[in-house]
Amino acid sequence: MPDHQCKGPSSANSSPNDRMINVFWHDGMLDHDTGKGVFDTGMDPGYLDVLEKHPENSDRIRNMLSILKRGPISPFLSWHSSTPALVSELLSFHTPAEYINSLIEADKNGGKEICSGTFLNPGSWKAAVLAAGTTVSAMKYILDGHGKICYALVRPPGHHAQPTQADGYCFLNNAGIAVQYALNSGCKKVAVIDIDVHYGNGTAEGFYDSNKVLTVSLHMNHGSWGTSHPQTGSISELGEGIGFGYNLNVPLPNGTGDKGYKYAMNHLVLPAVTNFEPDFMVFVVGQDSSAFDPNGRQCLTMEGYREIGRMVGNVADDHCNGRILIVQEGGYHVTYSAYCLHATLEVGGASKVEEQVGVIQIQLHSHGVDIQELKHRMYDLLHGQDEMKENMNKLLERSGNPGGSGQSHGGFNDDGPQLIFGSMPPTETGRGRYEYCHRKIDMPSFDGTDPDRWILEAERYFAIYQLNNGEKLEATILALSGDALAWYRWSHNQQAVVTWEQMKTLFLEKFRSIIGGDINEHWNSLE
Repeated sequence: MPDHQCKGPSSANSSPNDRMINVFWHDGMLDHDTGKGVFDTGMDPGYLDVLEKHPENSDRIRNMLSILKRGPISPFLSWHSSTPALVSELLSFHTPAEYINSLIEADKNGGKEICSGTFLNPGSWKAAVLAAGTTVSAMKYILDGHGKICYALVRPPGHHAQPTQADGYCFLNNAGIAVQYALNSGCKKVAVIDIDVHYGNGTAEGFYDSNKVLTVSLHMNHGSWGTSHPQTGSISELGEGIGFGYNLNVPLPNGTGDKGYKYAMNHLVLPAVTNFEPDFMVFVVGQDSSAFDPNGRQCLTMEGYREIGRMVGNVADDHCNGRILIVQEGGYHVTYSAYCLHATLEVGGASKVEEQVGVIQIQLHSHGVDIQELKHRMYDLLHGQDEMKENMNKLLERSGNPGGSGQSHGGFNDDGPQLIFGSMPPTETGRGRYEYCHRKIDMPSFDGTDPDRWILEAERYFAIYQLNNGEKLEATILALSGDALAWYRWSHNQQAVVTWEQMKTLFLEKFRSIIGGDINEHWNSLE
């Protein structure tokens, strides 16, 4: 057992330094080179003049470093170096040893693609071991009583890495290794709250049969994306054995936004943590839930991250004597992710930090859809305006299957407006995912003429509308409809046909059932 105890500064002995955020970092983590290609494939099919960096690249972390060092929060941060994790620390989570040995062997042989989008290149293994060690170093700092709030700024990320499986850009589960270290140090109960846009499946898997760790994940409802990620992230994955009921999944619809996340935190996450009564909190953060991220669709803003950070900080104060380890995961918009990180960490500083950061927020908080724009767009959707039809036809006429024979086609025919979606089977090139979104196609297939399915979709959209109280819809109805269209386009070798009038009628019926009145009167009443 490590020479530490699960203890920290007592409330009676608290000092202003307790509100300092201790940042743990090592430059060696920048040596993980994920390469270039088409998004995260690492491939160059030869069709493009300009390829992009893999989304999990060092630029995103460099900006996080710079905003913490030069941003308004910088006076409230204390910087610490770290050391690589010990093999024994890796094996505390990743057992049996064959998995770690296979990564070491791959590194010796010059690296390889471990699974889809996850590349172990020269320098990657050293960076991964540093990331795990950095997270453990931050945990040790708190357990030794030196501080209450630590942030492990690490890459490669870790929360998808399962005990015996790399996944989703992750090799070692940084947070999971640190949680196991806390348990070995005498902590009785550890709560993990993960707000990365993707399901923290690796962390959940590592403690799936434990009643000492409550794993909570708020994520985009993406389901399984292949053999490296068999977990679905659904509400039915609750743990097993004595761990049954200690894994809480909160899959959220695309475009949930600030108010939707706040609602989920208040009504699901915080009550669960309160009932669990942890003595230590681990906060797993990913800025890929933001409004601009290429790898997510959740539309959180800086204010949303700030509010979530405040909530998690408060519950840590209530149950863990303020002790909280914050671990970095995803966040792939090179600039906005850094700002969202800054907003999340502001909870650790003095109140004047938020006053200063308000300037940054105003400069960037220009997205979102005001209610007048929403009214116009929804009107176009529900009444089938010509411009909407024309744009939809252009979208559907495109071939949507690179490297494959399937096509997506459709339009509004002369016998009345219809949407006709051709099948788009998965190909090796397409990797079976939506563009820029980790979603596998193992969703149940459904026929577009099924009224129940359309009502379900309408209910999903308007639930988001309700959560935002009609003030702002962080993703427009049209964007959400695009998501529904993607489901059709990727359906299992079927053609789904639905008339525009059917869609409009079903949406109107659902809206009436929600607002209890005429839709036109409702729009006119909104200012």
